[in-house]
Amino acid sequence: MSQRIEPVLQWSPFVAEVLRRFPEVGEEAFWGPAWPEWSALRCELADAVRASLNLEDLKQRTRRLRQQYTARVAIRDGLGLDGVQTTLQALTVIAEGIVAGTVDWLHAQLVSRYGEPIGEESGAPQRLSVWGMGKLGGGELNFSSDIDLICFYAENGQCDGPGQLDNQQFFIRLVQQLAPALSDMTADGFAYRVDLRLRPFGSSGPLAISAGGMLQYYETHGRAWERYALVKARTIAGDIETGEALLAQLSPFVYRRYLDFSALDSMRELKQKISAQVARRGLADNIKLGPGGIREVEFWVQAFQLIYGGRRAALRTPSLYAALDALVAEGLVEQNEAAAQRADYELLRRVENHLQMMRDEQTHALPQTVDAQQALALSFGHDDYEAFLDTLAPARARVQARFDALFAEEEASDISPWRQLWDGVHPEPDTLLEAHGLDPDAVLKQLAQLRDSASVRRLSETARSRLDETLPLLLETLVGAEDCDRMTALGRLLDLVAAIAPRSVYLLLLKENPQARVELIRLICASTWLAQMLTRTPALLDALLDPAALYALPQADDYRREAETLAQDYYDDEERFMDQLRQWRHRQVFKVAAMDVMGVLPVMQVSDHLSWIAEGVLDAAADWAVHWMRARHGGFAALKDPLEGLLIIGYGKLGGYELGYGSDLDVVFLYHGLQPAQWSDGAQPLEAQTWHIRVAQKILNLLTLPMPSGRAYEVDTRLRPNGKDGLLASSLESFEQYIEDKAWVWEHQALVRARAVVGSADARQAFTVFREAFLRQSRDVAHVAKEVVAMRNKMRAHLDKSNAELFDLKQGRGGMVDIEFMAQYLVLTQACEAPELARWTDTMRILETAGEAGVLASEQVHTLQRAWQHYRTLGHRLALQDRPARVPHAQVAEDVERVRALWSAMLGDELI
Repeated sequence: MSQRIEPVLQWSPFVAEVLRRFPEVGEEAFWGPAWPEWSALRCELADAVRASLNLEDLKQRTRRLRQQYTARVAIRDGLGLDGVQTTLQALTVIAEGIVAGTVDWLHAQLVSRYGEPIGEESGAPQRLSVWGMGKLGGGELNFSSDIDLICFYAENGQCDGPGQLDNQQFFIRLVQQLAPALSDMTADGFAYRVDLRLRPFGSSGPLAISAGGMLQYYETHGRAWERYALVKARTIAGDIETGEALLAQLSPFVYRRYLDFSALDSMRELKQKISAQVARRGLADNIKLGPGGIREVEFWVQAFQLIYGGRRAALRTPSLYAALDALVAEGLVEQNEAAAQRADYELLRRVENHLQMMRDEQTHALPQTVDAQQALALSFGHDDYEAFLDTLAPARARVQARFDALFAEEEASDISPWRQLWDGVHPEPDTLLEAHGLDPDAVLKQLAQLRDSASVRRLSETARSRLDETLPLLLETLVGAEDCDRMTALGRLLDLVAAIAPRSVYLLLLKENPQARVELIRLICASTWLAQMLTRTPALLDALLDPAALYALPQADDYRREAETLAQDYYDDEERFMDQLRQWRHRQVFKVAAMDVMGVLPVMQVSDHLSWIAEGVLDAAADWAVHWMRARHGGFAALKDPLEGLLIIGYGKLGGYELGYGSDLDVVFLYHGLQPAQWSDGAQPLEAQTWHIRVAQKILNLLTLPMPSGRAYEVDTRLRPNGKDGLLASSLESFEQYIEDKAWVWEHQALVRARAVVGSADARQAFTVFREAFLRQSRDVAHVAKEVVAMRNKMRAHLDKSNAELFDLKQGRGGMVDIEFMAQYLVLTQACEAPELARWTDTMRILETAGEAGVLASEQVHTLQRAWQHYRTLGHRLALQDRPARVPHAQVAEDVERVRALWSAMLGDELI
């Protein structure tokens, strides 16, 4: 090891550790020579990765290459051999080479399995294009940075191998393998943390789409923040030509044809958000986000690019260095100002890199411990930390001063442009609106319709004043929203405003609470269903006042406890109880949906919470109804059960913990521990049978009676013995007898997804014991299969809404009901040998148990569970947009094909 690198080892444990593992890195022959041509370095690294023997070898190579070459960067930087721009470029090229080699290696592996993906128009082989975003795209990567990637391909088509895999699925699989290939933690650490969330539609969007799909997305859905992100986009791997061609096509989206001074407002708002976060989290010493930090330099440069880039092509570059040079060449910034900004920027970037070079940690905070402070000072050649700060502080002050000078807000006028817009005075609507993705003509028309509507004209003076003050604030919040189709959201917002304007207390709530406005816009941007829910039930706006509470969900017992307390509070006021029960249910579902659309709650947990909410509502309604009956007709002294033996069985989605947002409740009312002819002990006694029928009727009224706050639920009771002709409530014993002697096979199937949701512990246990014992009986497998297939054909003939373009997620062949039926078939035919199958009521755990019992192969279980979860996720998303549960066939083609194949193997090919 060369003695020359000793000074670096004094402040960088990371370099010391790399040298311990790879002594050759310490030799001057490795780190001493100047960097080769960047293209040569990129090829050298990519070739080394492409030579990997297998995935394990690839992961080892990428991680070791990254450590060795970044150690070389740290040594050269620490010894002053490279300037900051060279250091940043080297870090970028190292990442590019490793990513490019990994993409190529994974592509080759997939081709060996599926064949080459061929473009349907060109007939040419296709490759993945990979955009590097942010500092990677700009050629200015920091030492321990994440890498932000967007992946796509030129053309749709199919692979020419035996699997007939379509191009999108080929490239999605490639990207699915790319992220863990680089990010997985191994014995050698990780190569790069990969972030794919900047892609179209974010985390909910496909991992790869065609270039045409990308173009359509940005033209149709592109948002302001995506414009800013694309300033830094550059193709770094795969099909470079396609990637750069698409960026050229998107240039009009990124750089407006007019002088886009609205960019200042948008970026000012974005920086204000960051500043608020800095203040909230105490990040003043963060050299990236804090005052006078790196982000302020980046925003300063990008603001000029976005304002003038539509007319000055030289500014359309992802490189901050190139953009600074272009600003001087275009006469927009003085040479000395640009040079000073560059010098301060480079100091900040060198501090950032040294902080990360110490331990290869992704940090931007100045150190707090004396040892770390001394190490940082030493890395800059200072004897002590105070001397280092004496150099850094003036640079930060200069950066902040330049930022403030550019982004300083003009003196507030008496009337904001949004207020002028609402008043019908148009302050350059093209500039104000089009820059934010809003159609000026359409916006002006919608605002005029609301302003001139009868409902607004009838408002009181106070309400109109509140509307005039609040709507401009809401419009301003809307245009600042990220990840939002603003034109669609505007329609939802104005519908909501029209609904709440007569009740102006809600306008006041929004006027006085900026955070509530932000949360409101987030939610109506995310979901049609949520927007409609808020419009129908404005009281839900209260939930926006405390985002922490909005996104904190109770557990199952909490729901029951809250709902039961509500029932007890209103024993003497039936109408108030019904209204409060509905409001409570709406609030809880609203919270679940809010967490769902914000990606906080996985789809399986969404259904769990929706099922628990329904159980809470049923429990409260049962409590209230039993109290009501006991007051009129007495109870049954023989029972110590506060519910007087009442037992409510949940079937279908409720029974299987699979409720959706608009699901009905399928229930059967039973009672336990009483003979039908036993009499209650009140002044007007009733037989137990009649008593429980009336309780059931009361519960149905409590839940389904229309009120201003809507219905609590639609309830279906037709699964009771003898269907709609049977008694509304019957004893558990008569129910058992009916199931044993008279029930059809489809009723046996339904019992698979049945569970007791309301009742005493004894009553629930009695039902569970019977259900499991019955399902574990031996059956004629051929007969069950025939009946299951017949019932499925009958359902599909009447309910399947699939057509040539769209697939019905629920009823389509190969869809959700097919998976449910297969699970039920397995329980009915195999639980005699594998009794644990009868324990569960939800499809996922039935399938899991079938795998554990050897009834299904693990691959079959995986196929069915993956398809089930995929369908459920798609169904939830469509429900939140108030759309039917149908999707393009291509979106689920692979899952559908596999489910159909398993159905055929299990039940034959007799489906219509």
